[in-house]
Amino acid sequence: MTAPAGYGKSTFLAQWARAEDRRKAWVSLDRFDDDPAMLLVSLASACCRAGLGGADLVAEMGGPGISVLGRAAPRLASALRASPHPFVLMLDDLHELRSPACDDVLSVVIAAIPSGSALVTSSRSEQPHLPRLRASGEALEFGAGDLALDAAGAQRIFADAQVSITSEQAAAMTEQTEGWPAGLHLAALIAKKSGGQVQTVSGDDRYVADYLYRETLISQPEDTQRFLRRTAVLDQLCIPLCDAVLGSSGAAGQLRHLEAASLFVTPLDRRREWYRYHALFREFLLAELRRTEPDVIMALHRRAADWYEASGSPALALQHLLQTTDWDRSMRLATALSLPTYNAGQMSTVQRWMRVIGDSNIERFPPLRLQLAKVCLAVAEVATARQLLREIDDILRHRPALGALAKEAEELRRALASRGGAAGTGRSPLTRAELRLLPYLQTHLTAGGIAERLFVSSHTVKAEIKSIYRKLGVSSRDEAVQKATAIGLLGG
Repeated sequence: MTAPAGYGKSTFLAQWARAEDRRKAWVSLDRFDDDPAMLLVSLASACCRAGLGGADLVAEMGGPGISVLGRAAPRLASALRASPHPFVLMLDDLHELRSPACDDVLSVVIAAIPSGSALVTSSRSEQPHLPRLRASGEALEFGAGDLALDAAGAQRIFADAQVSITSEQAAAMTEQTEGWPAGLHLAALIAKKSGGQVQTVSGDDRYVADYLYRETLISQPEDTQRFLRRTAVLDQLCIPLCDAVLGSSGAAGQLRHLEAASLFVTPLDRRREWYRYHALFREFLLAELRRTEPDVIMALHRRAADWYEASGSPALALQHLLQTTDWDRSMRLATALSLPTYNAGQMSTVQRWMRVIGDSNIERFPPLRLQLAKVCLAVAEVATARQLLREIDDILRHRPALGALAKEAEELRRALASRGGAAGTGRSPLTRAELRLLPYLQTHLTAGGIAERLFVSSHTVKAEIKSIYRKLGVSSRDEAVQKATAIGLLGG
């Protein structure tokens, strides 16, 4: 079993041991065992407790001048090979062994395990003996994906914490944590501390962050910690992208180390080209980045945008630019991408870009206004397209020397004219989302209260209210309700 911290490896080992009929030699390894002589003593002691060796076996593992590989390890191997009883040798926390000399000792011991017996190991990091056993077909492997819990497992964890949770909440919590057992346990603890209220768990929550800091980050060298924090701005990672973002050439070694150390990094292919961080781990790293290096965040996003744009992925470049204040470049890319993105059926993506860019930025960049009008015309939002064209005409009156924009505006005007009487009978200037929100403007609810009703964020509600005001030509909720009623969007 190889998986990051908190995946229940030791619990799995214990359950396996209880179910075993064969004799069991259990060794819980720690940092003091990272010495070949100490390791042999621990192994021999466990074998003796399981009745797999004589009383003198432990004494034969040490002594002045004894050769670890020449005498002690072969003696233990002989005892295992000669055991009249089938057994299971269980080594927990194998990642504690970092010395190559310990790997050598272990290889001698593994080779001596007879047919009918087995070795069971758990580790947070790559196990050195595994490639050979895998190649010979002698290994049965369990990874993080095998140890992850499903919704039923989540419900059991919450039940143990005496917190009631529905099957839907359990499924949602499992998705958020990606089935990470420790994450689910911490989520249950958070819910219990909150009086039984099941809440969304995130990587920057105090309980989760403390666990991840203690169990993963603090034990890494400073250069690895910095690599983890800074590359957390990326949804997916590859060597050239990480090198570009960090301005270095060490990403290959770092990614290989992170994968070997099971530091919550998941390969996305078999060629070790693309990776991603566990969602909660990434949230934790981003919180650490904001805490320790807030001044570098925008620069990291700009470098990621540079790499994606140069690699022919402008949409991904725009995602990173929207995390910066480089609005001119953001608007340039959004202008080029809006209509193709809509044509690909991704209207909500275009709307999200526009919400982030904001009306004030859009208004000072006429080509993006124009692209929005084309999108609205494409989705038969004729009234909205006409309103946008009026705003473009207003810009042209103040800035007549815009050249190509004036020509494109004229083409749009002809396209709108071809719709005939659509101006009077066309669809509402408000989007479906805005029409859904509109009735709530009649109530006493705040933006946060409306957000709860509609199951969206308060930021989304505020952006949509602002858009409603702009489209209806009003500046308050009362005026919006009156105008909407007058044109038949409310009542009647």
